[in-house]
Amino acid sequence: MSRSFLPEHNPYFDPIVDEAHSFATSQLGLKVAGVEKVAVVDEAHADTVKRRLGMVTVGRFNPGTGQIVVTAKGDTSNPNGAMARVGSQIVHELAHSGTANLSQHSFYNEAAAGIGEAKYLQWLEAQGRWMPAADLVLHRAGTALWVPGAFRYYNPGSNTDKPGNTSQALVASMGVALGLHNSGAKSADILRASSYGGTEHFRLMKRAVDSLQPGLAREVETFPQTTDGIIQATATIQEVARRRLIK
Repeated sequence: MSRSFLPEHNPYFDPIVDEAHSFATSQLGLKVAGVEKVAVVDEAHADTVKRRLGMVTVGRFNPGTGQIVVTAKGDTSNPNGAMARVGSQIVHELAHSGTANLSQHSFYNEAAAGIGEAKYLQWLEAQGRWMPAADLVLHRAGTALWVPGAFRYYNPGSNTDKPGNTSQALVASMGVALGLHNSGAKSADILRASSYGGTEHFRLMKRAVDSLQPGLAREVETFPQTTDGIIQATATIQEVARRRLIK
């Protein structure tokens, strides 16, 4: 009998759900949705599930029900990378369940989830289960965004239509990381201050970004609350950091 709320959940992924949940609670220290709230569906079922649930989401986290749906996209050319991506995306959505505040700009909501993703990928690397991809300059939304390999799931094949192979959360966390590096604060401080519906972790992220340039955190909030807007906001932060010779 499936433990998930969703009939289409593939129990093959139960071990990775357990691992991601344990990581989010014990390593990130977040209070997150239970494993029974998580469903991992095969790509063939994704559209059907989306139509039936009609979820209002932060990513694929439903703030009304606490339910999480992640689509597993396999890759025969890199199955280990594809599995790391699934685990990272589960951590991403679990992190939303422990950090999201819908009154805050999506850049900062995504950055909080992206901190969790980045730490999960680092954890996999330390176990010899994942290797960072190559660095990439992503040309999108009128920008040229430098994406370090540690913020990409793996190097996709040449025929992919998404060469970045990353998430908007990882991208946003790159911008916040530059602010943290400049201010001397730590991502652990943000996680420690996080709670669902809370504001303290948002204040800390904005303060870190403002350390690069006064008013920059507010400027970030002028960009659209879309993937392209998050890319543009992160590129703006990168440019400010570049001018200050911060890497």
